[in-house]
Amino acid sequence: MRQKLINLETKFWEGRRSNTNPSIFQHDYLFHLTLYKDIKRGFTEVRKKSKRDKLKIIDIGCGDRPYLKLLKRWVKMYVGVDISDEADVVAPAEHLPFPDASFDLALCFQVLEHAENPQKAVQEMKRIVKKGGFVLASTHGVWNHHPFPHDYYRWTHEGLKKLFEDFSEVKVKPNLNSYSSVIQIINIELYILACNNILIKLPLYGLIAALNLIGRLAIPYGQKHLSVNYLVLARV
Repeated sequence: MRQKLINLETKFWEGRRSNTNPSIFQHDYLFHLTLYKDIKRGFTEVRKKSKRDKLKIIDIGCGDRPYLKLLKRWVKMYVGVDISDEADVVAPAEHLPFPDASFDLALCFQVLEHAENPQKAVQEMKRIVKKGGFVLASTHGVWNHHPFPHDYYRWTHEGLKKLFEDFSEVKVKPNLNSYSSVIQIINIELYILACNNILIKLPLYGLIAALNLIGRLAIPYGQKHLSVNYLVLARV
């Protein structure tokens, strides 16, 4: 019975998990839904302000490049950097092997919480981006511990402003306000509970989906003092 449930779950999730088009059954649905929308808005602002048809882009902590399709039309050059061997360039965010002013835009999504020295990582981004260029970054506010391979930091709006204070312009936006953030945190805990008990996993997925629907309706509401994630748009 247990193995049948595991096989059913595996089959259910085939092709469903996504950073850019998350399933309503995903425990991190609200996080990915709003982050992707805010990345799209941020990139649109970068294109308008840069006034360039094509951009030289570095993607720091690129992983499996989930956002490349969004950018591809406007890419002059794209370099994916990660500590994984699958990246174009293998390097940590604190030590980027590129000359000064090499790129128009640096992307850094969900990396700063994993960096041993996030201040140094931000300095490196500023160094390799041209004058007038941009950094588009995201990182966690309130979230569960997830070491890949390590997980060191969490941020506030004020803390991110301080981290990027050497840039000429800095905007920090919460991806979720307080109401939907609380629902997102509850869904993380429900998912952890589901992982520990296969027999109640499917009912819990149903509850997660129901809470995701409520959380989606709650996205415009709540306060900004509590957010699971932030997006930073900074100009060099």
